[in-house]
Amino acid sequence: MTRKTTAPMSPARPSDGFVLGAERFDKIAAVEGLKPPASLIRTFAEMDRRDLSAEERIAHLKAVYGAFRDDR
Repeated sequence: MTRKTTAPMSPARPSDGFVLGAERFDKIAAVEGLKPPASLIRTFAEMDRRDLSAEERIAHLKAVYGAFRDDR
């Protein structure tokens, strides 16, 4: 039986977490019984249609839903 090896994480840049893709997030949400509101689904579809960059998506979401306040 062969063992899979993984590349070590780069020590030059510490990880602040990871980003889930939309498909993976949808699968996790389904298992948890969560369903996004129709307005959010339309917003994401609009961003996909407009082919917005990550920065543009963040700006668009802040404009539509307001900025997130991080209380940590």
